[in-house]
Amino acid sequence: MPYVDYVGALAGQFANVMGILAFRAIPIVAYVLVSRRHGVAAKCCALLLGYLPVAVSWALLDIEVVLYGLGAVAYFTGASALVHFASTQQDWLRFPIAVFTALVLVFLLIPSLFVPTSLLTVVIVLGWEMLLSSYSYAVDRARIAPSSGYRQALFFIMVDPTLVYAQRSETLAPEVSRLPGLVRVAVGVSAMMVHDALRLAYQHGILPGIVQLDQISSVRNGVAFATYHVIRGFALYLTHSGLASMQIGMMRLAGFATPERYVLPFLALNPQDFWRRFNTWVGAWVRRHLYMPFALWFGRTFRDMPLALTKACALLLAFATVGVLHDLPEWITAGEFAGNNPRSAFSYTFLFLILGGIFVAWIALENLLRSIAARLASRRALLRAGFKWLAFQQVLLLIVWVGLPVIETGQLPRELARWF
Repeated sequence: MPYVDYVGALAGQFANVMGILAFRAIPIVAYVLVSRRHGVAAKCCALLLGYLPVAVSWALLDIEVVLYGLGAVAYFTGASALVHFASTQQDWLRFPIAVFTALVLVFLLIPSLFVPTSLLTVVIVLGWEMLLSSYSYAVDRARIAPSSGYRQALFFIMVDPTLVYAQRSETLAPEVSRLPGLVRVAVGVSAMMVHDALRLAYQHGILPGIVQLDQISSVRNGVAFATYHVIRGFALYLTHSGLASMQIGMMRLAGFATPERYVLPFLALNPQDFWRRFNTWVGAWVRRHLYMPFALWFGRTFRDMPLALTKACALLLAFATVGVLHDLPEWITAGEFAGNNPRSAFSYTFLFLILGGIFVAWIALENLLRSIAARLASRRALLRAGFKWLAFQQVLLLIVWVGLPVIETGQLPRELARWF
């Protein structure tokens, strides 16, 4: 019987994944239908791409959700036009904090007041992404593409999944095949289904359950603890990279080359390498619009501060800000400030501060070891790389142990929470 229930739940998750694909396809399909670059055949293919996932997930939809969804699309279209108009007014762009606060109001707070609870999470996720891309468009348009018009704003904010205007998707040449995009969409759907299959396998008892850290009393329990977190961490990566693959594939079908979002981050040798590989769209936004401005501010305000300390402070402040940005949707969807409990309300902030601290500490340790190694005999590059990879995998395992409870329950692990 558990296996029968498992298969039924997995079928339901497939319909859910198709619903996600349908929702993400709406702006791309709309763009292809109104674009003069695409012929009749391309428009028919776009309609088919939009119709199939809707047909599969239709049982999950109702007319109210559809109407509110269309209303949200219309609202975000108007908001994107407002962003383009604001980007032409250079006076108020001198106050980036005010600009970002206004965009939070437009793309997160106002939509949350009008959509039903069943659609709130989806709208907030889309609004969060548009918040970042609209800020990048507003502050960078005048420097990068001052002649950009309303259509370019709509395309970048609502269609292009990248978040930095300077690194947006590029147009493919007409002779480049679009078919690999269809394969990429299928790969993305498969990755998300593998994530759901693993998650449901744990829920239905097909795979062994979680072992808490304080329950490890034998080597077997320790292996089970490590195995669980390795599998769950990899499954979490699959669902995020699967969504990115669907977006990249749909953009390829529409005639655009989009930068990769996840570049096998589990092969990273150190935190710098990891963050260059993991969620590159958000990472590029953080580097351009958080880390660099913070570093410049620290350098100008504290001129006597050592360069390494300036970079460390800017890095920690950037990580903390990213944590707040991740907590912001949680505050909105929860409808309250997490019961006024700072530990619950700032779970992502605490998590990203820990990640930032690991980043800074690793760099400091690496610099120390590099200075020591310069005085010693050189080692073989392969052995050194292998050691660094193994060491960083332990750090990734620690991050998964800390991060999964935050993502799934909004709480830090109880072994760690007592210290905060």
